[in-house]
Order: sequence, then C-alpha cells, then structure tokens
Amino acid sequence: LCQYLQECYINVARTSSTIHYDSFVIMFTQLFKLPHLTILHVLIYKSLPTGSENHIDNELLLEMEKLLSTNHTIKEFLFESFGLSFNSLINSLLTGVERNDTIELFSLSSDYTHTKSLQIEELLKNNQTLQAVK
Repeated sequence: LCQYLQECYINVARTSSTIHYDSFVIMFTQLFKLPHLTILHVLIYKSLPTGSENHIDNELLLEMEKLLSTNHTIKEFLFESFGLSFNSLINSLLTGVERNDTIELFSLSSDYTHTKSLQIEELLKNNQTLQAVK
C-alpha cells in the first residue's frame, strides 16, 4: 500500500522513549525507495536518539545518499531538525540533493552549526533543477 504514497509528512516530536540514530537513516532510505513519492516533509524536534551520532553506519548513509541522488519522483523535500545533532545525516542529505536532478524545492532548517557555506554553494551550483532553496 505504501508503494502508492505520493506525499509524506512526518513529525517526530520529543518522545519518552529513545530512538537510535540509524533509525532515522533507515527511515529516509525506505522513503527514498517509494516509487511515487513527490513531496516529503520531515520534522524532528528534540527526540532522544541513543548512542553517538558518530556511530551511524557509513554504509547506511551512503545507501541513503545514493537513493536520494537517483530518486526521480521527489520534487519537494523539507527537512527540519532541532534539539539534536544530525551532522552526518545532514551532510549526506545535502550531497544527495546536490546530485539529484528532479528536486525543485529543498528546505533545510536545523540548529546544525557545521553546515559549510561552500557545501550550500556547491548544491546551488551543481543542481540545475532547484527552483527554490530555503
């Protein structure tokens, strides 16, 4: 049934239970596999991931990045994350969007302080289909 999903809006608010960082990467990986998904909005606020963000499986990140870069259905992608560190995840998402040739609207809001302006410039320079970046 999910294979026909065209729009997806996910809001992960502060939870009483903990969530492992890899769970977020796996979630994105599965979403990027959906063949009809055109709009994806993911908001993550003050969740409590377990473990260290430095222990995210690099193979999972690379798979997610590749799926995003080769996805030909997503037109609009919004990602917001506040209250926790998602440096590796955000870097992979930025790289995937940079290489994607169908995303027209990309929005990234985060208290992630390590986003390099050079990486954002590369995204804008290399992705000719983006009509708006917020």
